[in-house]
Amino acid sequence: MMGVMDDQGFQPVQQPASPDEAEVDNGRPIELNNEEAENGEEATDGNLTHKIVSKGLSNLGRSADGNQLVYLDLSLPGYNFVDISVLQNYSYVQVLEMPYNKVSDLSVISSMPYLVELDVSNNQIQSLKDIKPPHNLKELNLSFNQLVSMDDLASFHTLTKLVLDNNNIGAITGLNEHKALTYLSLAHNRIEKIENLSSCSLMNFLNLRGNQLKAMENLSDLLFLQHLDVSGNFISSLQGLTSNRMLEVLDIENNHVEALSEIQHIQDLSILRQLNLLRNPIQGMPDYRLSILYRIPQLSELDRHKAESEQKVASVNLFNPSMEVVAADDHRKCIIYSCLRSARLYDSTLSTVETPYPMLVLVGPPGAGKHELANKLTEDFPNYFGYGILHTTRSPYPGEIHKKDFFFVPAEAFGTKQKQGDFLVTYQSSGLSYGVSQKSVDTVAKQGLACILPMELEGVLSLKLSHYEPRYILVVPLDSKKHEERLTSVGYFSNSQIKHSLERAEIYKQTNQDKPGFFDMVVDTSNLMTAYKQLKVLVAGYLGIGDLNQDGNGRASSLSQQSSSSSSVCESQTESSGSVDRLRAASGMASSNGGIPLWSKAQSDAGSQSAASVTIKKQAATGRTSVEQASYERRKSAAQMAAAGILPKPLDELVNRPPRTAPANPLKDLEGEVGRPRTGPATFAVCSPDSSLASARSGSSLTNLSDTRGVSVSPSSSQGKDGNEEDVDIFGLEEGANDFEDRKPPSQLSF
Repeated sequence: MMGVMDDQGFQPVQQPASPDEAEVDNGRPIELNNEEAENGEEATDGNLTHKIVSKGLSNLGRSADGNQLVYLDLSLPGYNFVDISVLQNYSYVQVLEMPYNKVSDLSVISSMPYLVELDVSNNQIQSLKDIKPPHNLKELNLSFNQLVSMDDLASFHTLTKLVLDNNNIGAITGLNEHKALTYLSLAHNRIEKIENLSSCSLMNFLNLRGNQLKAMENLSDLLFLQHLDVSGNFISSLQGLTSNRMLEVLDIENNHVEALSEIQHIQDLSILRQLNLLRNPIQGMPDYRLSILYRIPQLSELDRHKAESEQKVASVNLFNPSMEVVAADDHRKCIIYSCLRSARLYDSTLSTVETPYPMLVLVGPPGAGKHELANKLTEDFPNYFGYGILHTTRSPYPGEIHKKDFFFVPAEAFGTKQKQGDFLVTYQSSGLSYGVSQKSVDTVAKQGLACILPMELEGVLSLKLSHYEPRYILVVPLDSKKHEERLTSVGYFSNSQIKHSLERAEIYKQTNQDKPGFFDMVVDTSNLMTAYKQLKVLVAGYLGIGDLNQDGNGRASSLSQQSSSSSSVCESQTESSGSVDRLRAASGMASSNGGIPLWSKAQSDAGSQSAASVTIKKQAATGRTSVEQASYERRKSAAQMAAAGILPKPLDELVNRPPRTAPANPLKDLEGEVGRPRTGPATFAVCSPDSSLASARSGSSLTNLSDTRGVSVSPSSSQGKDGNEEDVDIFGLEEGANDFEDRKPPSQLSF
């Protein structure tokens, strides 16, 4: 049973058994007349009848005035209707769907004041003149009709959604009063320009696909625009979208965008999530996808494919890699290129069984004085340090000398040397290339000296990946004002170079703050003289020198002089080198031993004297020099340990760190039983505990500064048989020493 409301109240009405048995009038069931009941046939001449209407009614509910129960929705698709004037009797209908018909006249909707949604797509409507739109109409779909103008829609100012796809509209007009419009679709028309949308400030969806647009324009007023589709046009520039901060989806498929620079107009749209640039010339650019993801990292979908996090990381590593990534890539190139050249072993720079080759690296920004400090150290400690000359592609500053301060080479020559595997470390700073060659380090090492390298941060990151374990001292001006004044007084730095140096100094300070222990020591170079005094005391502590004499060679003049003045030296240096003493005590380096640096494990005085006497006796018995005897003992010890299974194979020893301490997991013997790790006989030379510690640590702890930074021997190893000092080829790398027996690697380093 159903009923309607009238003046007398609610009256029940017999519910029809099916829509064929009854029709509705004004949304209410009515009885069929006799003629229609007898025929029971549907109209076939394109006229809509009550019987057909009854089949399309649905959604029974209250009328707009709330007084009646009526059908609110009417759907009649695909009936080829031409005349729909019968709908004037259905004033309570709120949703009318009549797609795929032949309707050309919509004047009937003037009699449907409660209509909210109207879908008359795929009809033959050419004009909307003389139509009084329902004052509650919100959504209108007129797609696939024959409209040529939007002027007739001016009176439909209550619309929130308007679809006019696939018509013959040539311009956007008639929307000056549509302040409530939020959805507008004009796909596949003949529109050549985006215009007349300033009043539609609430619009969040705009579809202009398949038109004849040539530019993004007049969109600045659409501040709430979220979805924009302009695919299938002739747009070559994205300029005009910078103010659309709410844009989330942008479809520019099949246009003429070809320059990557156009992406700058949309890269600041912080909530842009979907971008489609398919079938644009820009897709032919190298690394196109990574380029877009690097510039717009907030994208979740690009060209209808998900933007993976791995792709975003790869884009950053490609276009703006961190210094760590660049250093790893430079190190990888050096390793690969060095493997392509003829193999040659340098005992002076390969890690020995106990300790690596000693190196000191001064790290600082341009103009911080690291080169001056390095040169001064080599002058004051000529028996300890040698200057490692770097290659660079920059032009020399006034006063710099080729082959003394730098090897100044063209970029092409630098690249050639790099591909030939000549460099141990390469890095770029300020667009210039720098490199540390194997030959530069070996030139210093052949002289029996430790190598000093002035370097920038990029080079340090690469050097830390190598088998070297140098000590890193950060030399940076902490007073920016004094640093700027000193750079200005030099006279050959431009304003841009000074500004760049100040910015780089801040990077070094921030790195030291963010990575504790990355540098072993920090020296303030705001005043170079004060900085060098501090550095000199620090280096003296590294070397174990108790007294810095005045002859410029950086060593004590005699053992007796050192012994007699030891007390006064201690008193004078107690305050200035207290940290150095604690450092040397913690690292196991002897405080002093006749001015001779002990780069490895500390030994007692009695032990040192005993080792010296044993060495002298062995020299007299075998007829070998001290270096030859040391080389022989080292190779004999290594062979015995290799035979005992303690050391790895020679090839593994070249590429791995020195052996570590016993493994944490118990080892099984041949019978499968768990036993202690195998060790060598007591007579075998075993690795220094310090070397195992050096391989396990990070190499950046300040308290281990001098531990295993080199190798040491008896104090008498630099003297001849008559007790006088003589020049000895410590490393045995003179011309003609090709045979392994003839080579004299520095198993122990003596100065």
